[in-house]
Amino acid sequence: MLPIAEAQRGTPGRSIEAIAPEYDDRNEENATAYATGAYGYRETGDYFHIRLAKVGRIVRAQMSKFHVRHRTFEKSKLPVSDGQA
Repeated sequence: MLPIAEAQRGTPGRSIEAIAPEYDDRNEENATAYATGAYGYRETGDYFHIRLAKVGRIVRAQMSKFHVRHRTFEKSKLPVSDGQA
């Protein structure tokens, strides 16, 4: 693994543990964690116990659902669960 300069890492985003309770759907949780920029496929896959290929499919599906082309799609574009299922 190559070392990454501190300046390139950016500021740490919210933790996955803080993001996950906001959504009822694992796919939305996964895509939102990735969208923060603080987590890659490996980190989100490890947290949700899913393979990297599945993480990629989930993220790409969520991005295409909201017509987004790159990682910087905002959380506001994802539907937020109101806790009433």
